[in-house]
Parts: sequence; C-alpha cells; structure tokens
Amino acid sequence: MINLNEYKRWFADQLDEEVVSLIRLGGGHNSQTYRIACRSGRSVAAKIYHRHSADPRDRLAVEFRTLSFLWNHGIREIPQPLIENTPQGFALYQFVAGEAIDVVQIKEMDIDRTVDFLVSLNTLKNDFEAADLPSASEACFSCASIVENIKGRFDRLLKVPTREIFGEALHQFLNGQFKPLFERVIPWSESLLERNGLSLKRPLPLAERTLSPSDFGFHNALRLKDGRLIFLDFEYFGWDDPAKMILDFVLHPAMNLPHQLKERFVKKMINHFDPDGPLPLRLKAFYPLFGLKWGMILLNEFVGEDWSRRQFAAPGVVDIGEKRAHQLLKAEKMLSEIEGSYENRSFSSWPAGYPVGPPK
Repeated sequence: MINLNEYKRWFADQLDEEVVSLIRLGGGHNSQTYRIACRSGRSVAAKIYHRHSADPRDRLAVEFRTLSFLWNHGIREIPQPLIENTPQGFALYQFVAGEAIDVVQIKEMDIDRTVDFLVSLNTLKNDFEAADLPSASEACFSCASIVENIKGRFDRLLKVPTREIFGEALHQFLNGQFKPLFERVIPWSESLLERNGLSLKRPLPLAERTLSPSDFGFHNALRLKDGRLIFLDFEYFGWDDPAKMILDFVLHPAMNLPHQLKERFVKKMINHFDPDGPLPLRLKAFYPLFGLKWGMILLNEFVGEDWSRRQFAAPGVVDIGEKRAHQLLKAEKMLSEIEGSYENRSFSSWPAGYPVGPPK
C-alpha cells in the first residue's frame, strides 16, 4: 500500500525542495504517476512502479535506462529522465504539459511523426551502448517463438479455476473460440513462410532487428500545444523484430485507427525497414498470430499477479467482475477481427498469396 506522505518526503529529499502537493495522473496499467508541484513553481513527474514476486521484470530499471540512453543520444520526443530511486521503487521525470490524444483526431502528419520517431530509434542500433540493451519484453525472433509464447499464455489461462468470477465463461471462450482458431492459424502461417523459403525456427539475424518501445502507440503519447508528440512508457523497451513492432501498433486494442492510417503506417515502415526483403511476407504470416496473442493479453485480468498490477495502477476501485466481462468481450472482438481478415490481403503492401510450387 502506497503511503503518499512518505513518498512526498522522499520526492522532496530527491529534488532538494519543498513539495506542495501530489496530483494523480491518469493512464497506464502498470504504475502510478503523479505530478509533483514544488514550492518554487516547478513541476516534476513521479512514477511509482508496481512490483510483484511473480513478475521478474524490472520496469523501473528498463525505463529509466532506456530514456537516459535515448536522451543522451539527442532523442527529444520523450520526457527527460531526472532521478532514479530503486530502493523506494520510483523515478522522477520531466513533467510534460501535453494533452492525451484522441484517436479520432489522428491525422496523416501524426502517423508520419510516429514513423520518424521509430526510425530514429533504429538509427541508434549500431551505437556501442545499444549492444548492452536487453531484448524487448516478450520479444519474438521466429515464428516458432511466437507460437510458443501464445501457447504459454493460453496454458496459463487454462489454469484459472472455473469457480473464479467469470471463470466458466473464460474456459468456454478458450476452448470454444480461441483454440479452434489457433489450430487453424498455425499451419496457415507456417505454410506461408515455408512456401516462400523462410525458416520457422531460425532466429531473425541481429542486423535485421530494431530498438522498440514494445508497448507503443498514441495511447502512450501526449500532444504538445505546437502539435508535436511526446512518447511515454518505455518499461518494455529493447531489441525486437520490426514485424512485431509494426503489428503491435496496428493491432493494439487502444489503437482503433481508420484503416487508411494503419495502411500509411505499415507502408512507411516497410519502406524504411525492408522494402525489398521478406518483411512484408512475415507481416502477413505473423498478423493472425499476434492478433491471437493480443486476445490472450486482453485476458490478463484473470491472472492473479496481473490483476494485482491493474489494481495498483487504477486511480479508483475496480470491479473485478465488470472488468473481466469487459475484457472477454474485447478478446472476442479481437478474434472475430482476425478470423475475418487473416486469409485476405489486409494491407496493400503485403504479398497477395503463395508463389506457385510445393512447400520448400
């Protein structure tokens, strides 16, 4: 349980000035964020990170180290990292006076700025410091690793007792909807790759990987008065497959963008990362797999340590039954979208179909 008065004293000690108030900020599913108002009139953002014995990820260390690396290399579309306090589990950052972004107001210019930001991250991958950065959270560098990741999430959810709140409905969804579609998608994706001579198990070469925020999109960004975008939340940052980075942006449930804007994003990303190589084919093959993975991610509220993190980050009391029912509906919608589109050409920059000939 967070003692805000204690944190207030810690913040004051770190900043070496009097803290007048803490204002809780919304957004985020893994941490609590506050605006620190100092007596001097200065504002600073404080982020208190959730910790759980069942989750080994050190979100504080990853995010602060990432933002420090990016800031020191001239990236300014991020908040400046100020102070890291590992023992107390918080970090202080530049306060960004921006507005949350409404997806209905997204324009082509925003897509272009977003692509430019991701391209700027990719230009840093050959820096000697980048070699010490970790893999992104749940990075997948082969088709086989994606399938294994989904199976792990599926098996974890199968362990949820049916007596749990909405547990019976969860198992009906997993066995009645998810499993049949997953069993159809796996051979479809694998066949598409094999017929085009791509390996299912060989990891993506280091030269073809990129630096990725992982959980990335307009839901984790602010718009400044001059229209510029500031990107937030780098807790999962690291080395990843450009295909995963692109598909996570397109499929993220909080990114309900018009198809033409997604099309623009995909095309521009392909043009930068691999216009003449296998990336478009891998995007097509991985599209339904990552859609299914998102279907599993949406059900994190059924898992104890994940629900604990959601409660920690929520600004108020959350009804577990209402939340689980809502997440089940979102997962069903995700599966319906994938089932209805994965066999067709979803984006014009993706290949239309198989080449002539037997699987290699």
